Amino acid sequence: AEETTTTNLKFRKITPDMSYGPRIDTEAYPEIKLNNFASVLNLMSTVEAGFDPAEEGKVKALGLVYKNVEWNEANDINEQMAQDIFDALDSLPKPIFVHCARGFTAAYAVLIRACLDNGLPMNECLRLGMEAGFNFTTFPNMYRIMKMAFEGQAS
Repeated sequence: AEETTTTNLKFRKITPDMSYGPRIDTEAYPEIKLNNFASVLNLMSTVEAGFDPAEEGKVKALGLVYKNVEWNEANDINEQMAQDIFDALDSLPKPIFVHCARGFTAAYAVLIRACLDNGLPMNECLRLGMEAGFNFTTFPNMYRIMKMAFEGQAS
């Protein structure tokens, strides 16, 4: 996925409906709407450094839908957390901008959802992730999310 940078908003488009990036800088909020996103999915924990408690209000003020599914790499992922992420990706208006602090968790979640949506097997999703530079050894919880998703065929 090629990185797109508007003035202040950085993101990569995985599918026409799903893009990911790092947390949103204050001056980048208007650019979410300018880039035609319909919703924002924030995967940051409310206690995580850099979490903006005003983000929901800022996003909604733009006329967009906002959802926060609290998770970060320091937390131990479980099936419910993974399902909450996939449910949000399925239910939020498209296109969705998904973010976390640095963009890694968001990238993995979007990649897994895109692979499932396109009927790709887990080994192909792993291959595509590695080609894109995703490191499942550095982020073992991401591998666990993928395994849970493909075993349950999260829908």
